[in-house]
Amino acid sequence: MAEDIPQDIKSNPVWLRLDGQLQWYDNKSRSNQRWYRGLTILQIVLATSIPGLAFAPLPGGPWPTAVMGFVVAVSQAIAQLYQFGPLWIEYRTANELLKAERTLFLAGSGPYRDLDRDEALRLLAEQVEGHVAKEHERWVRKARRVERRAAAGEEHA
Repeated sequence: MAEDIPQDIKSNPVWLRLDGQLQWYDNKSRSNQRWYRGLTILQIVLATSIPGLAFAPLPGGPWPTAVMGFVVAVSQAIAQLYQFGPLWIEYRTANELLKAERTLFLAGSGPYRDLDRDEALRLLAEQVEGHVAKEHERWVRKARRVERRAAAGEEHA
């Protein structure tokens, strides 16, 4: 489909920004999905193995089971700290919103209907930056909540 896009559109800074943001959100979404699924699978496998192994005569006594419990706890803490699951969803949502905006622009439909090319590109720039700004605001609010929780935890320690 990229070959159907006129060269003057593909080289326009607005289009380049849109493509860059689409790629960034897609890459971040995929990375967070991999981390989320990988850590979750690790936690499930280890946590469900612990009860069965707790009574098994293992070389090293209870240490292998204790290490498995430790790895489960640490991997869960890492997942909570980095918020891989929620970020996967947020980044995928932002990517899909930008894809929809791209499709509307290319089809000349929705808010782009009956606009000349320059006006449509201006509107596209506003829409893209609006979506990116909203996602960034959500990220900042979430980061501040995490900081407040961490500070509250330190005060009670």
